[in-house]
Amino acid sequence: MQLIVDLRADAAYLKFRKGRVVLTREVAGLHVDQDARGAVLGVEVLGWTEHLRHFRVAGRPVSVVSECS
Repeated sequence: MQLIVDLRADAAYLKFRKGRVVLTREVAGLHVDQDARGAVLGVEVLGWTEHLRHFRVAGRPVSVVSECS
């Protein structure tokens, strides 16, 4: 699994496996990429920093820290 983050676009892509995307569906505001057999290849989250505001790990909020200049 791989998490790819584009801070400028405020987007994140969670890649589960390699494959050719043949269908992208919108599910609950997320973009889900699927292959020809319907297997989920990855999920794109647009506006992901807003989604993180509601996400907690061990009861603590998650913050975004950029090491890019």
